[in-house]
Amino acid sequence: MKMDLKLTALAAALLLAGCASDSNNTAATATPATNHAEAASEVSTLKQQITLAEQRLALAKTQELDWLATDLMQEATQALQDAKEYYAVIEKDPTQAHSSSGFFSSTTNWQAAEENLKAFNDAVNQAEALQRQAHTLLAEAFSYRTQLHQLKANDIYPSTYQRLDGEFKTLIEWIADNDAERATQAQPALVTKLRALEVKTVVHLYLDDAKKTLASLKKANISQHAPDTLAAAAAAVVAAEAFITADPRDMDTIKQKADDAVFTLKHTRHIADAVQQLKLLPAKDYERYVVSQETILLNISQALGADDSRDRALPEQGQAIVAYIQQYQRDLADIKQLQTQLTTANEKVTKLENDLSQLNEQNKKVAMLEAQLATLHSTAPVITAAPVKAQAPVATETAVAEEASAVTETTTEAATDSIEAEAVAETKNAAETDTVETTDAVITESDTAAAVETAESAEKTVTAETVTTEAATTTEATTTEVTADAVTDVDPEADKMADVKNSVETTPTKRAATDNTTENAAQ
Repeated sequence: MKMDLKLTALAAALLLAGCASDSNNTAATATPATNHAEAASEVSTLKQQITLAEQRLALAKTQELDWLATDLMQEATQALQDAKEYYAVIEKDPTQAHSSSGFFSSTTNWQAAEENLKAFNDAVNQAEALQRQAHTLLAEAFSYRTQLHQLKANDIYPSTYQRLDGEFKTLIEWIADNDAERATQAQPALVTKLRALEVKTVVHLYLDDAKKTLASLKKANISQHAPDTLAAAAAAVVAAEAFITADPRDMDTIKQKADDAVFTLKHTRHIADAVQQLKLLPAKDYERYVVSQETILLNISQALGADDSRDRALPEQGQAIVAYIQQYQRDLADIKQLQTQLTTANEKVTKLENDLSQLNEQNKKVAMLEAQLATLHSTAPVITAAPVKAQAPVATETAVAEEASAVTETTTEAATDSIEAEAVAETKNAAETDTVETTDAVITESDTAAAVETAESAEKTVTAETVTTEAATTTEATTTEVTADAVTDVDPEADKMADVKNSVETTPTKRAATDNTTENAAQ
């Protein structure tokens, strides 16, 4: 019988081994078809997914998902661990990526890693969804829990904190079980307990020393020597604690009230000590005690520079010191105000100086430009303006004939006279620049060239006859134009034609004058 069982077991083992062998053979048959480059790419992709999963798990821990959704985060952690194990097999031998992941499993290592990564992400997604829902429904409770974290209440009152933390987690579990209504109904009671722990923690942090000092004063029977001062100190401590209970998050006011309570307690101790010393003094030392107190006031007065006021009672001496200090503060305020005004005035003066400096620079630039402009004017060539033709009045033919005869006589007489050197220089300047334009007479290019050549050859020996001849010619032409204008003034077009005609008629006269000038120069 046992032999049969052994044979049966052996047969089963062989059958299973054969199945496993077939599975491995199948995987082995598929493996050669996988390219090494593809295997390396798959390994790299899987590694990136695992790296991202590890980063997400670390972030989830900072968000306290492991506390809020403990079961889900445990599942996620385990799934990631399994995926990393399958990846380790593939990383060691990429050809095992598509091999069976287990003895009785048809899933490959690659598929198993992918499935575990998917399970990890699903668990984390569920935990994040639960977190969002819990923060929405239990917002007030989470606010107190955050404040307790900042106050480090877990370190000060660990047992109370852990107990309340457990109650808080129970409410979250109700939300996870789709019982949100039960969780919201239980929130007010939890908030009351959390707030009480917050108040207790703040009192411990800011008022614990003051409470201990008050207890020690009471234990030392300070009430026998300074009962009123001690009562005021105790009231300051109670007021500070009451304020903390009413508003445990107004830290600035809490600190101020705690400091005031500690100050009052220290004052109580000093008063009690002074009273106790006074009680121990014999009657003969009373005077010495009063003088010592007066000496203290005198030292203060001398340090301030105030007058000696020991001729007054002790309260009046104190009042005198106070009055002196107040006057000093007023004077100091006035000095500060004057300093501010002086600073403002100095800033204005500085600005004006800067403006003046800029203005001086601009003036220098203007003066330089003016100097350059004057230089340009002094070096520019002198251009003689053409004489303006005067509009002759309308005259009769007899008057025109008489005027022409008079001009002719004047021209003849001027031909025999001499002209000064200034007229010669003007003639030379007109020849050099070629810019002299005569409005009343039109000279052709050939006439102008002849005149220039004549002026250059007879630069110093030109006689008065040459200038006289040119002046006579110009005068004759002008007279002719005046006569023509007088006769044709009625018609502007006729006036223009007469000007052209007169200019043409004057040209032979100008040429004859030039010839005379040449002959005289040759002689």
